[in-house]
Amino acid sequence: MEKIKALYMFLDESADSTKHRATVDTPSVTLTVVGVSSPEVAIQTAKQLIQEGKAELVELCGACGYRVAKAVYEAVGDQAPVGMTVHQFDNAPKICELIKKWG
Repeated sequence: MEKIKALYMFLDESADSTKHRATVDTPSVTLTVVGVSSPEVAIQTAKQLIQEGKAELVELCGACGYRVAKAVYEAVGDQAPVGMTVHQFDNAPKICELIKKWG
C-alpha cells in the first residue's frame, strides 16, 4: 500500500513556516504539520510541498477560514484536494473563549 502524504497547516501570526513544522510518520500516512503566519504563506507552503512531492492532500485549520481555503485550493489547482477543519456549532462559545486568550 502506498503512503498518503498529507499537509496540515495552522494559522499563527508568530509562526515561521521554515521552523515551526513537524512530521508524523505512520505506516500509512506521512503528515507534515506547518505553522503559517498568513494566507500568503499558506499558499506558498502548499505549492512548495506539493511541488517537492511531500504533499498530495492539504488540510487547513478552521482558523484559516473559507476564504483562505478557497485561495489555497485555487492556487494548487488539481494537484491536491484541499480541506478545512471545522467545529460543531455547539463548540462556538468555547472556541471564542480560547481565541480571546490570543489577544
